[in-house]
Amino acid sequence: MLILRLLRLSQFQRLQQLVQNIWNRFQSEYLYTLQQRYKWTDLAESHEVGDIVLINQDSVSPLQWQRGRISKLYPGWDDSVRIVDVRTPTSVLHQAVTNFARLPVQ
Repeated sequence: MLILRLLRLSQFQRLQQLVQNIWNRFQSEYLYTLQQRYKWTDLAESHEVGDIVLINQDSVSPLQWQRGRISKLYPGWDDSVRIVDVRTPTSVLHQAVTNFARLPVQ
């Protein structure tokens, strides 16, 4: 049944369906792995100046989150970074590191 439906679709429709499938899988399988939460007993990887991050915005879907680059770190009393400045193309945000998902860039 599924094969018959796929055969009836035009090439453009099949391409659109494939692109939509890739975006859905990206959102459900990969994007949420970037937002790992750690217990206070585990040491998380520290943020560094120059890291590229996705800015978590509750009002939009994760695929539309803005990108930014960490420009300044604010370590706490225990030298753990809890607040950072993130530069976007339009502004500089001063927020907690829990509002960001770091992109793994090599």
